[in-house]
Amino acid sequence: MRHVLPACLLLLIAACNSAERSSDAPNRWSDERLWPVLEAQEHRDTEKLCALLKDADPVVREAAALAFASVQDSAGAHCLLSALHDDAISVRVTAAFALGFVADSLTTTWMAESAMSERDSTVQRALLSASFIAMQRIGMLKEPNAILYYFDRAQGHERVRAADALRRLPDSALKALAPEYMALFGTDLPAEVEAILVRGLVKVGTREALALLRFSADADKPAVIIPNALRTLGNLHNPADDSLFFHWAGPGCVGQAALEVLVGREALDAEQCLRAATMASDARTRIVLLGLAMKHGGGAVADSAYSRLKAIDNDLR
Repeated sequence: MRHVLPACLLLLIAACNSAERSSDAPNRWSDERLWPVLEAQEHRDTEKLCALLKDADPVVREAAALAFASVQDSAGAHCLLSALHDDAISVRVTAAFALGFVADSLTTTWMAESAMSERDSTVQRALLSASFIAMQRIGMLKEPNAILYYFDRAQGHERVRAADALRRLPDSALKALAPEYMALFGTDLPAEVEAILVRGLVKVGTREALALLRFSADADKPAVIIPNALRTLGNLHNPADDSLFFHWAGPGCVGQAALEVLVGREALDAEQCLRAATMASDARTRIVLLGLAMKHGGGAVADSAYSRLKAIDNDLR
């Protein structure tokens, strides 16, 4: 069952989004011209809301556009598309938002394309955000090419969301998309976008993808990327990568990601744990690594790790 936004919330949001903000805004609700919007929204009167989108007052037009987000009647899509050409930016932004809840696949594609030619950055972002909402609603984000299309044209947090949708595709879908997915890393990606995409490299599964994943754990990469690369590599359970985790083990986000992988390992070289503990710069990392040496080793290695743990305990007292 579709949920209808409360009428008071509808009017409140319309007022907050309006380009015409003034000190006497609270008195606006005494304006009888807004009452027809309220009535049409409550009665789900799409025809009346379409008429109100042509009202002389931009506040009324904006409220009418927002009402469609509550009514969610696809029959109003053509009215909202017309409202995208409104002289008031606030009306155009709100119409774009409402379209996200009523647009079909053809309209959604048109919205994404229109965003590229939109001169006002606020309206452009609204169109891209709304097209993403529509894609999710009608299932277009299950189609890899549709996500790529959106990714190529999105910016800011919309592109982050598209990257996350890409990396969450099923293994078979990402493998089929391997050339296109790998090509994304050859572009000038924001660090936060690349940090999400690296998590999908393990699904791509090619040698090039795994090499790129290991490269993403390189010291020259931004710190936001390295933890994701380390955790994703950890999911491969490849002992050949252990030296990389020992290298990074330490304080901070990167170091903690490396430690998490090592702690989750079913088998480790106990002597390597002991050597890494000796080189660790902070007590917490030394304690974790010495504990791992005891867990995975025996004899002299375990005895040495235990002695060092006792020394740290004495120093901390």
